[in-house]
Amino acid sequence: MQKYLEKLCDFIADNDYGRMHEWQWGQGVCLFALEKAYEKTGNEKYMDFIEKWIYSHLEEKTPGFSVNTTSALNGILALYEKRKDDKYMYLCEEFANYILSECPRCDKGALEHTCVGNTYPNQIWVDTVFMGGIFLVRYGLITGKRMYVNEALRQLVLHFDFLHSIENDLLYHGYYCDDRTLHGALWGRGNAWYSAACGVILEMVDDSYPLKKEVEKRFMRHLNAVLSNQREDGTWGTIITDSSSYSETTGTSGMAFGITKAIEMGYIGADYKINAEKAYKYLISNIADNGAMTEGSDGTSVRDEMEIYKNTRKSDSEFSQGLAILAFTV
Repeated sequence: MQKYLEKLCDFIADNDYGRMHEWQWGQGVCLFALEKAYEKTGNEKYMDFIEKWIYSHLEEKTPGFSVNTTSALNGILALYEKRKDDKYMYLCEEFANYILSECPRCDKGALEHTCVGNTYPNQIWVDTVFMGGIFLVRYGLITGKRMYVNEALRQLVLHFDFLHSIENDLLYHGYYCDDRTLHGALWGRGNAWYSAACGVILEMVDDSYPLKKEVEKRFMRHLNAVLSNQREDGTWGTIITDSSSYSETTGTSGMAFGITKAIEMGYIGADYKINAEKAYKYLISNIADNGAMTEGSDGTSVRDEMEIYKNTRKSDSEFSQGLAILAFTV
């Protein structure tokens, strides 16, 4: 598996990939995955890339505040933990405080989905738990400030409670508090964001956090739903419950990671390795000769027209690459 991991990583680390040129959530997914690849392989090239990327962006300007843009701050945390570089740690404190006390909130304190340049008033999106949650947990553990960890765990609980389908425990893409209604599809990548976030966060957090048990319950409910809806070829559709929607690599990468982490942590038995192996077989078949992960559904906002999800183009992207790298780190 390591040869595939290195091939995926080298596509980013050895090339001037155009979709890595801005500070946004997708680039943050890729940076976090590259850090995990470094932990797996010990290849300093991946940390060198993270360092160069962080410095080149922050020497130009500070990124705008939003929950989504915090995902790239994992690169700063990587530099601090792996290279004792604290130059930009102040920015992590500013963003962590922003999330805790300033960013827009929805019902029960759920984080509003916020992006720089776009606004989604009073909307809860499944993406948020990965983009903001992993950073909050890491920063809380590094600084010893439990409030950040507690908040991330609370968001995993709230997002599941608002977004899950009462019929099958899969997650909808969005929930609009203005009309108190679920919106969008039972979207493949959205469910992968939740599965992967739980896999990362539950491994980091110990049992001294009472909310961990609540997250574990929801992770298991969601995981059972994910496993029940895996296709024969090992994939998940861009709309999980719609057999006419195409299979794609971003959702399948995140699910493969979540399932494998669940096995590692003892939440499910080793007999589920066959499910992960089928997913990995599909992923491997879609790695291009140059290392790009192909056949990934491109960016998708919450839409009530299912045909939009089904017709979203497939391409390589910074987040398809990041999710694939993450999948191959376990």
